[in-house]
Amino acid sequence: GKCLINWWVLLVLSLGYVMVLFAIAYWGDNIEQSRVSSFHRSVIYSMTLGVYCTSWTFYGAVGSAAEVGWGYLPIYLGPMVVILFGWPLINRIVTISKRQNLTSIADFIAARYGKAQGLAALVTIIATIGSVPYIALQLKAVAGGFSIVSNYPVTGGAEYDTAFVVASALAVFAILFGTRKIDVTEHHEGMMIAIAFESVVKLFAFIAVGVFALLLLNDGSLPVAQSAKRADELFRLDHIPDTFVTQLILASAAILCLPRQFHVAIVEAHKDAQIHAARWAFPLYLLIFTVFIVPITLAGLKMLPPGAFTGDSFVLALPMEHGNDWLTILAFLGGFSAATGMVIVACVALSTMISNEIVMPLLLRIKMLGLSERSDYSRLLIHVRRGAIIGITALAYFYYLATDESLALASIGLLSFAAAAQFMPLLVLGMYWPRSTRIGAMAGLSTGFVLWAYTLFLPTLARSGAFNADFIDYGLFAIPWLRPESLLFDVQSNPLTHGVAWSLTGNILVFVVVSLLTRQSMIEKIQARAFASPLPNGWEARTPAPGPDLTNADLRALADRFLGEAHAQRSFEDFGETEGLDISPALPADWRLLQFTERLLAGAIGAASARVVITTALRKTGMEIGDVVLLLDQTSQAVRFNRQLTEATLENITQGVSVVDGSQRLIGWNSRYVELMNYPDGMVHVGESVAELIRYNAEQGRFGDRDVEQEVNKRLKFMREGSEYRSQSNFVDGK
Repeated sequence: GKCLINWWVLLVLSLGYVMVLFAIAYWGDNIEQSRVSSFHRSVIYSMTLGVYCTSWTFYGAVGSAAEVGWGYLPIYLGPMVVILFGWPLINRIVTISKRQNLTSIADFIAARYGKAQGLAALVTIIATIGSVPYIALQLKAVAGGFSIVSNYPVTGGAEYDTAFVVASALAVFAILFGTRKIDVTEHHEGMMIAIAFESVVKLFAFIAVGVFALLLLNDGSLPVAQSAKRADELFRLDHIPDTFVTQLILASAAILCLPRQFHVAIVEAHKDAQIHAARWAFPLYLLIFTVFIVPITLAGLKMLPPGAFTGDSFVLALPMEHGNDWLTILAFLGGFSAATGMVIVACVALSTMISNEIVMPLLLRIKMLGLSERSDYSRLLIHVRRGAIIGITALAYFYYLATDESLALASIGLLSFAAAAQFMPLLVLGMYWPRSTRIGAMAGLSTGFVLWAYTLFLPTLARSGAFNADFIDYGLFAIPWLRPESLLFDVQSNPLTHGVAWSLTGNILVFVVVSLLTRQSMIEKIQARAFASPLPNGWEARTPAPGPDLTNADLRALADRFLGEAHAQRSFEDFGETEGLDISPALPADWRLLQFTERLLAGAIGAASARVVITTALRKTGMEIGDVVLLLDQTSQAVRFNRQLTEATLENITQGVSVVDGSQRLIGWNSRYVELMNYPDGMVHVGESVAELIRYNAEQGRFGDRDVEQEVNKRLKFMREGSEYRSQSNFVDGK
């Protein structure tokens, strides 16, 4: 007979299961990482990729199969194809991420297009909006599974409670294991081991139900439902649904572009892990699911009372209807694993993006908070991340309440996939087309996102009753060619195919055209070379300590470009004398000379660019010194011209004037200044710290007998804030 399990037994089981996850994660965080062999690491890595199989895959794929037969396949085929054949691309993305210390897909895309803050924020917003329906889907699946197995929601409102409890528990888990350490490029060891464990549980549960379904199908004594005839026709080979190609494209993109997939595949990859083992292990993992979906679907259609269950619930209904308690519980826990793994990783990945790309830059910009003065941000960052996790789960819960019960799991999942797919052009073209620009990327992504929202997201919300659905049939403002599901012209295509075609085509076209029309800035060129040039073997970029391959001559070449030869030579010689360094050209560069060169350059092109120039010269990220020099030639011409202009102007002023950059170093002065202030020879040079000059003045007694350090700090504070001040000093000679 039929088995129903008491809802409190289920609740205790679920919470018990979460406790097991806690224990595993806690253990994983506390073991010595050196004890984990690279074989174990590669197993864990391959299994964490299984976070791709969410409750949509666990329950929803059977639902899709029961509806459209082979229509469930592309969701598995896509990632298999990408992992098997697109491995060079994945390997390249992992290598570059490790080199540049990138923490999320937003960070990766922004870094590729010249470390563009605005682009990072845009990617974060799209990823969050795209993921909320998906997290809501997990809540829906768990709550649904709960009510099927325990037959509990007799009262109606109860499954909202289940979803609420689940959402809260998962948020707590994500907070505890995803936000303990603050450097996101460190690995969440414990959390990943727990996720790998979940992948094993759901696989095991699915195989168990699949084998059970095979036994049922072979058992001649069982009654066969009327829907059996339809079941046999479902899996004919000529029966391929119209969205097959669309879903294949979406699933292929999803394996890299979903924030959680990027997180487990790229951010959590270890340098020493044999990640290439995943190249066959993960497709195999997906293949097992793919194979067992067929018997479960057939058994569900043939052995279950017709109309009693939707396809989404076959995995639970089969063992339940046939009175197999243990298998029912295992199937429930499998689905629970599938849902929880996804929510936890998605929350951690999104909270990292929200804090790094949106909240912190905003907080640092608000002058009143005075955050830029703080030396330690770690507590604040952790709080921001935790807040983000709570916010995301709350949004997902409300989305779950707002959307209609009738929406199948697969359709909500595809909505999220379509949003994430908008990142694909930026990733792929970014890796293989050095000419693509930041403005192009921004324009393409915005276009794709707007089209996605209009053709896919809004219609879904409207259909579920969030607002009036008239605009689907009549178009916006009743303009027929603005109908979201047949824009401009009606091709009678499936709404999903239509929306994906519009948003991706729009995205790519705008991206390419705008890139061709705009120019890259210096830093974009450098980043484009770093991302799109052929990779040397091995993960590690060379260490940022000047290696044997960087000589004094190289540093001089850089300085000459920006400061003119005479100036560079003078500065280098002075520095060599004061530091007692041998600066002959053929010698390997000394780190002190390196820092000095960076300071000199900072005077000419600003600190940020100077840093890029120096690190590029050091790392030689596929760029030789010659390339850097060529690349910077255009900038330095302009800089040098401005500099000559400034110097000419300053020389004709009777007052003594000095000019300081953002990092409080001297970048310009006139001869009157040196004359008036009477500094010792060689003290005034580009890159000299203003603090030193002020301190010299104070020590000469030019500020009276007040406290030297206090006077220095007071003036530096005014400079940092950019507020004007005037002070009068009495020099010893009576000036």
